[in-house]
Amino acid sequence: MKKLLIPIAIILTLMLIGIAGAVSVSVTCNPEVIPSPGGTTTITVTCDTSGSGNITVITPGGNRSTVSITIPSGGGSISKVYPIDFPPPASTNEVGEYEVIVFLAGHKYRSTFWVSFTVIPQTPLGVVAVIMACFAALGVKQVWIKKSGCEDKYQKP
Repeated sequence: MKKLLIPIAIILTLMLIGIAGAVSVSVTCNPEVIPSPGGTTTITVTCDTSGSGNITVITPGGNRSTVSITIPSGGGSISKVYPIDFPPPASTNEVGEYEVIVFLAGHKYRSTFWVSFTVIPQTPLGVVAVIMACFAALGVKQVWIKKSGCEDKYQKP
């Protein structure tokens, strides 16, 4: 039994060292929702240790664009603007959810951002303009009738 205590103690120690040495990584997209196609978002990767990896963005249509990143010594953050800092076929011309995958220090981290399409609602001014156009057309017709001498045709008997 004593012979098993030493290997168990070593294994537990290694596990605790592994937990204490865990890497903390966060991935953010700002803005999380791009209001119209063709916009940009800033993808920021923050890590408490240095390391190299890459950021891959997958469009709603399945296209992939990847850029390499390196976190400076001692940790920190790095930001990339999508689609400006990414190689083709990077674009935000498709409406939908974009998946961001970061490979860093042997681990995979995920985030998402959206491209939406907003419709500008009709204003009451548009309705007023249509009604005024109808009255203007009616006025033009009355003037045409008077000038062409066709008044008699349109009068009641």
